Amino acid sequence: MKDFKELCLSGEPVFLDGGMGTYIQQMGGDLFGAKNNLEHPDLVRRVHDDYIGAGSRVITTNTFSLNEIYMAKKEFESENMGISLNRAMEIACEAAVAAESTHGKIHVFGGFGPCGELFMRGRCKNYENEQVVDSYAVQAETMSKYPISAFLLETFFDLTETGLVVEACKRVNPDLPIVMSLTFATANKGGAT
Repeated sequence: MKDFKELCLSGEPVFLDGGMGTYIQQMGGDLFGAKNNLEHPDLVRRVHDDYIGAGSRVITTNTFSLNEIYMAKKEFESENMGISLNRAMEIACEAAVAAESTHGKIHVFGGFGPCGELFMRGRCKNYENEQVVDSYAVQAETMSKYPISAFLLETFFDLTETGLVVEACKRVNPDLPIVMSLTFATANKGGAT
């Protein structure tokens, strides 16, 4: 059984899963992804199982928006945020373990998404940068209690915010790999990931 670093260095292709939120919505889940861990855990699990069945060697936790800053905008109580975050971790880890006998080692990535704040000239508009780091560190700390193979920063578009998330992850678990997916907006084409 290879750890994720060994798998990457082996030269073997590594297939990751696809969109979580859009897939859950297509199956009747909530538009607000964090609620699905609590109200539709069966759909979250089904998405993981479907991606594994399609050949994904990596699944991402349904935690894209589960940072304190984003959740405060949605008026999602801190207690519910913690419950949803832990439930998302449990669902993904259970799916990975269940699939191991038929699909081999399935890696779980702890997923982070942008906090929804505007960053200008290296600073967050409504929060101190240290508050942003602390918000993501709470998420990373919970994720680190589970057997994840890496942190995944998904569809970030601001390099300042991306750097703050990396700082939070390194503060909490300096040995865990960090994988990033950045999105770039272009006036003519609408953007690309």
